Amino acid sequence: MWQHLISGDRPVPPSAAELFERGLAFERSGRALDACDAFVDCVAALEAAERPEAAVANHKLAVYAHEGDRPADAVFYAVRSVFLYNKCEDLGGLYAALHNLAVIHAQRGEPALAETARTQATRARRELLARGQGDLAERGHDCAGFRLRVLRTVPKSGVPAEGDSRTA
Repeated sequence: MWQHLISGDRPVPPSAAELFERGLAFERSGRALDACDAFVDCVAALEAAERPEAAVANHKLAVYAHEGDRPADAVFYAVRSVFLYNKCEDLGGLYAALHNLAVIHAQRGEPALAETARTQATRARRELLARGQGDLAERGHDCAGFRLRVLRTVPKSGVPAEGDSRTA
């Protein structure tokens, strides 16, 4: 399934890069549906070209799927973003993707999977802090500077979980 990601550099089609940028612009202007469509249309080409933007697109698609009450799609895109951020060694993105995966699993009623993702997110956050890059986790950015939505969790106690001071 992931063979195309380990086969070497490939050029990204200009249309995919344009769609990615268009998706970011739609997102900034509050046009979530248009942004989601643009990310869906460009993600396969970005992955095939092994572009780090593929991790960003998958992360954003996971958030949109979660907000659109499509939990299976949310898990699918979140797992892909975790894989891609790990592959490109982007600890800021990896933290955000793992955190969101934990939130998604928790809301799906999958406590063991949620706890596993939460534990890994905590490890990534500790490593960011040790490297002096804790601001990436706090601001919800990956190492390339892309703004990533970090989902909020509100446990049964009503108190947001550690690290959830950001807006979703």
